[in-house]
Amino acid sequence: MKLRNLITFMPLFILGCGENTTTPIIPEISKIVIDQAAGGPMALYPTDLNNTISLTASAHYDDGTTQEVTNNVLWMTDLNATTGYNSLVTLAYGSLTPIKNGGDADIALSYKTLQVESNASIHVHKLLSINYENVTVTTGALQNIKFFGTFDNNETNRTLPRNITFYADANATVSLADDNVSIDINITSLPTTITATLFDGSVYAQDFNKTFQ
Repeated sequence: MKLRNLITFMPLFILGCGENTTTPIIPEISKIVIDQAAGGPMALYPTDLNNTISLTASAHYDDGTTQEVTNNVLWMTDLNATTGYNSLVTLAYGSLTPIKNGGDADIALSYKTLQVESNASIHVHKLLSINYENVTVTTGALQNIKFFGTFDNNETNRTLPRNITFYADANATVSLADDNVSIDINITSLPTTITATLFDGSVYAQDFNKTFQ
């Protein structure tokens, strides 16, 4: 038998040389970070017209890239064990809105088994008192009176355009004016007590009473 015939029927193998890699085809999340607003600690007033802070969350991947995942993660904050309500703010997709007068809360998030790298914190200023401007203690005349708030940071005379509801006893009528920073009051007899309720109708409602003699 000739040698060339043997070679013709031998199977052919092609061998490649190189190194295997452990780099995943799809990058994996290495950490998730809450992106706080610039300018220092976050703070809100419970009575401001625009009293919501929006946070964003970023996923950091092991290939060095980042991506916003605000709507894809579970946002968490401390809950009141007794009422089941959040103790300070409502939290939805990173948007914080105060529901209680004053306090601090920690904000965290998670995605599957990953926890946030560090917590964010929010402070809600506490309304201490409501002040009325130049009330004329007289009966039978409709008055428009501006009202202001004093807060825990020593700020006074801050307007209160949101989350305040007014009531009067039988000796007066009172209603919030269209500007949301003043009331229309008609005192029919004295003394009379005006009640301003913060977060009226909620489990965290708080009354501020003022008696005119």
